[in-house]
Amino acid sequence: MPTGICNGMATSQPRQEKVIVIKKMWVFLKSYWYIPLLAILALVARLKNGKLEAIMDAAGESRKRQNDAIDAAALEKEHKKKQIQQEYNDAIHAATKIYALQKKTLNRDKKNKVKKITKQYYNDKEKLAQEISNEFGFQYIPRKDNSGS
Repeated sequence: MPTGICNGMATSQPRQEKVIVIKKMWVFLKSYWYIPLLAILALVARLKNGKLEAIMDAAGESRKRQNDAIDAAALEKEHKKKQIQQEYNDAIHAATKIYALQKKTLNRDKKNKVKKITKQYYNDKEKLAQEISNEFGFQYIPRKDNSGS
């Protein structure tokens, strides 16, 4: 239909075609919105290529420094763990030695007390047995004499 007046209204064939093209473009953009977005981002990246590269380099260096710090902390933790384990093993070894020495000393002291009590009461066996039982916590049960039966 040519451009002109029809029934009192002005119509325009190219205008209607533009509206149809705009509507089709709108439908396309609603469905594939990411394509123009990527195109715009690519254009911005191209224009700011130097700045983007600098930002990426800085981010890479920052990541490397952070990874190095994490690795150093892990190594330090492992070193401290080994050091604490060694100190623990040394303490256990020393405590075992001290216990063994004290046990020997305790046995020696008990033997000396028994010798002292024996020397003191060597003539009275009942009194000797009572003193040893009192000293070391034994219960003394006197022996019954079976010679008379």
